[in-house]
Amino acid sequence: MTKQVFISYSGRDEFEASLLQYALERILENEGVVAWTFQRDQGRSERDIAQSLKHRVQESVASIFLVSPDTLDSGASQWMELAYADAFDVKTFILLHHLTFDELKQRAQECHHYSCRANVIPRWTGRRLLRTLESRLRGN
Repeated sequence: MTKQVFISYSGRDEFEASLLQYALERILENEGVVAWTFQRDQGRSERDIAQSLKHRVQESVASIFLVSPDTLDSGASQWMELAYADAFDVKTFILLHHLTFDELKQRAQECHHYSCRANVIPRWTGRRLLRTLESRLRGN
């Protein structure tokens, strides 16, 4: 059974998202994981992209929100994807990219989206993320 993990990222972080997608699919292949990214998986013929993204988030077992300075500067669609994950109760992991936790907290004062001020656990390691994601995929 295939289990989809939605990866949300700024267009400028497309390369990093593709590396994350590849790593997740290889490391968690025994769990049947398919990591969804806009670049690889969004149908070019779909006219209503917002509706498509909403559907992709809703059918995911987890989402990964890759936050970079670009997200904070102009990531409107990413905030929408995060709101969908929250609305559909999709477990979301936030990864900071080119941004420290302290920088995020400082920038949160400038950000009007509620997620900027949410409780975020700093210093999650990649291994801890994978273990938690594996547990979620197994239904534990």
